[in-house]
Amino acid sequence: MKERFRYRAGLPRTGWMLTATSDHEAATFTCENCAFPHVRYVHQLVHEKSRRQVRVGCICAEHLTQDFSTPKLRERGLKTRAGRRMRWPTLNWKLSGKGNLYLKKSGVIIVVRQGRSGGWAASYKPSEGSDWVPVPGWHNTPEAAKLAAFDTLYPS
Repeated sequence: MKERFRYRAGLPRTGWMLTATSDHEAATFTCENCAFPHVRYVHQLVHEKSRRQVRVGCICAEHLTQDFSTPKLRERGLKTRAGRRMRWPTLNWKLSGKGNLYLKKSGVIIVVRQGRSGGWAASYKPSEGSDWVPVPGWHNTPEAAKLAAFDTLYPS
């Protein structure tokens, strides 16, 4: 089933502005305009005059805003980030002499280490000569600590 645009009764046809785009990480959201049930990337629109908000899929966002490029570009950016985040734990992490996992990426050194109580923590060093920055929280697995480091370094 493919998303098709239809105007919903009671919604203004013009005057919408795109304010935010978010990734629901699963296609479980239902478009508030056309009722398409499998939306993953949700576009939040606000009407210029009434300040009414509506959350819709990409096709409806394009038609309601009359902007056929920005919603696609925002969605593409979120898809790119989701793909990078999915691949992040499987990159070529190396084992240091102290037994910690580390990765060098774009001049940043990321380290994941196991604590005394068994949890995992991450930290990173932005550049040479700077101090280590801890990633908040303890994690149950090294993969969770790696993902927390990714989310800290590349916020959405």
